[in-house]
Amino acid sequence: MVTLTEDEKRALISIARNAIQDTLEGRRLPPSLENLPEALKVPARTFVTINEREGDLRGCMGTLTPLPLALSVYESAINAAFHDPRFPPLTLPELDNVKLHISILSDFIPLEYTGLDDLINKLKSKPGLLLVHPLGRSLLLPSVWEKIPDPYQFLLALANKAGFGPDIYADPRTKLFYFTTEEIAEE
Repeated sequence: MVTLTEDEKRALISIARNAIQDTLEGRRLPPSLENLPEALKVPARTFVTINEREGDLRGCMGTLTPLPLALSVYESAINAAFHDPRFPPLTLPELDNVKLHISILSDFIPLEYTGLDDLINKLKSKPGLLLVHPLGRSLLLPSVWEKIPDPYQFLLALANKAGFGPDIYADPRTKLFYFTTEEIAEE
């Protein structure tokens, strides 16, 4: 994962907010990589979370395919604002009343386990998890542990998000990967 300066973090928040603003105004203006710092050109996976000022979730989407960091944030912001199936598209009046949060994901590391108890024991560090199965996939960021602190419930939420029950973890076709994130919160 890239270490970012405060200026680079502010630039990413600006890219995310501008992506949403421009889309609301009918423009699509991805950031030009030409004049950006090298750190914002490094391939990365990102998620952008949009929260209402009261703290309620308003959208969260990301990219699982690495893109240059600035472009990944740009795409994630647009997807979170307009394509999260849990919410209607963000509107212009709402834009001033939301806060953006960017998560930059580390590499995905395979998580080997022998059963549900073993898996639960391996989650003590509270990482993000990616579940991949031939019939679906889902991802929960490490920040979700704040809302779902119980490991079993966290795993259940991950399975449910992909349309599965807890028995999915016994299916040999199920692959789990863990990851960490660097977090950037809008002031």
